[in-house]
Amino acid sequence: MALSRPRYPHGQRPYGTLGRPGFVTVNAFAITQKKPLDFYIYDVSIAQKGKPNIPDLLTKTADNRIPMNSQRAHEIIDKMKAMYQVPWASMTAAYDGRKLLVSNRSMPTNPTQFPVNMSPKDMNDPKNTSVFVVTISMALTVNGGSFNKLINGSGEDDDSKAFIQALQLLLRMAPILSTSAGGTPHNSRSVYTPAGKKLDQSSGGIFELWRGIFQSVRPSIGRLIVNVDTVAAFIYTPGIRVVDFIAKSLNIRDARDLNRMNENSDEWRMVKTLVKRMLVEVTVPPPRRGIPNRRKPIRDVVVDIKAFTFDWDRGPNQSERVSVYDYFVEVHHVTPQIKLGLQFGSNNRPVVVPAEFCIVAAGQILRRALTPRQTQDMLDFTKTKPHERLGQIKQVVNGPFLNYAQSPYIQQTGLQISVEPIQANSRMLDRPGIQFANPRNPAKPVMVTPQPDTSWRVVNQIFINTRRSCWAVVNFSEARSDQVMQVARELQQRCVARGMDVQGLTEPVVVGNNQNPRQAMYSALAQYHAGEQNAPPVSGMMVLVVLPRNNAGGEQRKAVKFWGDCETGVVTQCMKQEKVVQQGNQIDQYCNNMAIKINAKLGGTNSLPLSKHVTDMLHGGRFMVFGADVGHPGPSVTDRPSICALTASIDADATRFISRAFIQHPRQETMDPTKLEDMVYDCILACAQRNNAVPANFLFYRDGVSEGEFEKVSHFEIPAIEKAWIRFWHDNLENMQRGKVKFVPTDVKKGWHPPLKLTFVVVGKRHHIKLFPGQGGQSDRSGNVPGGTVVDRDIVAPTSLDFYLQSHGGLLGTSRSSHYTVLANTTGSGQGMSIDDLQAVSHYLCYAYARATRAVSIPAPVYYADLICARARFHLNDNGQTFSDGGSGDFNEQYWTSIFKEVHEGQRNRPFFM
Repeated sequence: MALSRPRYPHGQRPYGTLGRPGFVTVNAFAITQKKPLDFYIYDVSIAQKGKPNIPDLLTKTADNRIPMNSQRAHEIIDKMKAMYQVPWASMTAAYDGRKLLVSNRSMPTNPTQFPVNMSPKDMNDPKNTSVFVVTISMALTVNGGSFNKLINGSGEDDDSKAFIQALQLLLRMAPILSTSAGGTPHNSRSVYTPAGKKLDQSSGGIFELWRGIFQSVRPSIGRLIVNVDTVAAFIYTPGIRVVDFIAKSLNIRDARDLNRMNENSDEWRMVKTLVKRMLVEVTVPPPRRGIPNRRKPIRDVVVDIKAFTFDWDRGPNQSERVSVYDYFVEVHHVTPQIKLGLQFGSNNRPVVVPAEFCIVAAGQILRRALTPRQTQDMLDFTKTKPHERLGQIKQVVNGPFLNYAQSPYIQQTGLQISVEPIQANSRMLDRPGIQFANPRNPAKPVMVTPQPDTSWRVVNQIFINTRRSCWAVVNFSEARSDQVMQVARELQQRCVARGMDVQGLTEPVVVGNNQNPRQAMYSALAQYHAGEQNAPPVSGMMVLVVLPRNNAGGEQRKAVKFWGDCETGVVTQCMKQEKVVQQGNQIDQYCNNMAIKINAKLGGTNSLPLSKHVTDMLHGGRFMVFGADVGHPGPSVTDRPSICALTASIDADATRFISRAFIQHPRQETMDPTKLEDMVYDCILACAQRNNAVPANFLFYRDGVSEGEFEKVSHFEIPAIEKAWIRFWHDNLENMQRGKVKFVPTDVKKGWHPPLKLTFVVVGKRHHIKLFPGQGGQSDRSGNVPGGTVVDRDIVAPTSLDFYLQSHGGLLGTSRSSHYTVLANTTGSGQGMSIDDLQAVSHYLCYAYARATRAVSIPAPVYYADLICARARFHLNDNGQTFSDGGSGDFNEQYWTSIFKEVHEGQRNRPFFM
């Protein structure tokens, strides 16, 4: 029987009691209803007159034609409003630029069509291609009673969801229209403003950094709230030639060097990804008088406009096959210097323009994954102290940009939004202690109390347990071999000081060939085998690899990890050349941090969090803790797989983890249930075999799931876990009975299985709820709320079990809490894990991350699953092509499955991903 999501009737939701009570200020504002009003939600379609084969320009067609961009759609709807001036399409009717229009007035007939002429030409002129037919159809009437349904927890119907969607649209209309009508960069929840923008110099000036405001309406206990936050985005710098944009993106000084590219080069694949769907303006021919130069989305890139030909209709019976290059020379009297072309329109009727005659259009948000340098630039741009951020939010709520008090879009709803942020009840959980080994008296381990910022020191401490190892060294960098060996010896000393048994370093350093990294790795392996006779087996070998400067994510690292993870099962640890040449305290701290990672990779345990409440629960309940995540290729990449990762604890303290991974269709958020079932089954079996005991309870943390995907996850992933549990008992009951595995009853027959006891929790950080110290409340030295702050009242969902936990101490800027939502809860006696137990164990696991000496923001198994998603991309063996930027072609699942390599048996049950 499938497990159902726990629901709590109004007023019966459980609350936590552990910790010291207090208050926090939240960047959320209460919404109250002054009078009930109805909303009318309409579906919008836009067709071009005379083209019945394309009934709606706002959606994709069979040939994957790119839909009309939202700014053009806004222009057409605004013109329609001005032409017809019907009451239901009043100027306060809100349009989202796609398919949704919201009004507080009903339409007399349904559906209604409106011809809209966007050209100075006569509407009936057969040559006028700018006449559009807008069709408005009633989709839903939303009663104002949906407000009450939402706040008392019964708002799961379509009307209530539509109410939220409509209100969300109405809230963002005022800021969108505060500058250029419809042209302000925005997405579904954020609007950006050029005030205070900054040119991004590290990208060569092809991007600007803009600040913006995020708004999200959500139901809470007894009220609706709107979450308001400051955000930022990279905006394409307008007016730059597309060829210059491409050249600077590829670090090419002269755009004319793009002529050297061919369709088989890595640069070519990157170009197609860089400009896909970018909006541009064509600068030749010049805009016709009185007609604006329309923005066009790029569909594809043409490598050589001299080779790309089309049929040119010169007149009656005068068709001629010409190249794009020759056409522009003859018709526009310009001579393209760069052979790159941009394709617009559909594949059936492509229009190609030389790229040098196209410029980047204004108001575009960068939507692909940021580079490491861009990420750092973004952090520097957005870094604000907590009290400053809260002040900015309060200022914008009270100011003209959001205009909550005066916006006609909000006034027509009958709703009122408070201008004061919510003060929420909170509690501060006790920090767990950190336990290290005590060689002088093993029965009395050393206890360390974390600092108020949730950090602790490992200097002078001994790791809980270690593994015997011997090291080889490979150098791919420009550093001298003697420098590399000196740092390797210093690292060895730090590891020995932490209690690790390092047998020695094989010499000399193997100098690697950057063109053939595998050869150097196998040379190190041969050198290891030729070394001392008492060297441990390969399972105790580690290769220390020094990478070239600024190449921590380069081809050498990818080749090294594939060699160690998949080919040989040898532990590898990479170091950056920049670190090798450091001196004094810097290299000392670096080596201490490396020792933590190396011991964990070799299968050791650095330290243990200690909380009697949690430890008793984990040991007594025989818990197995999982973490799961799905990692996707970059935005717009459709021909490369997503990676699904699973981690599972195999010890009583939930600090030692194994992992499994598989690939699936790109951008599919829910895990393939059949493959997930196999992974869970495999992990349960590994845990039972290692401990000679069967786990009794499962705590499953799932990362990366949006609220809109909760039902899918409940429908597909939770049943997959249940099937794995049943299959485990069906396949192994008799063998476990014969082997006298603990907690396996001897008086049952094949086919029997105990009920699954599972607590399934979604952990999210992609939200914008921020917790600030309340009036007179505590803060850490960074100005953030202290680590261990938990909120499960005032701002949480009306009937679901959820809470916010800020487990970590602040560093720079405003810290972000994690949001926990329970989708299944049957652990323990079947009544489910208590809210206090769940909050305590989640807090505990944030101190169990083996790579850090401070609490992290999410439980360790979730962090590990994220690491595995990134690492598993190195396990795609397609001779390096996997490692270039992806494209937007069709996904070939059979091909990607064939080249995705399993982790070597020697690494399979070790945390190689650390």
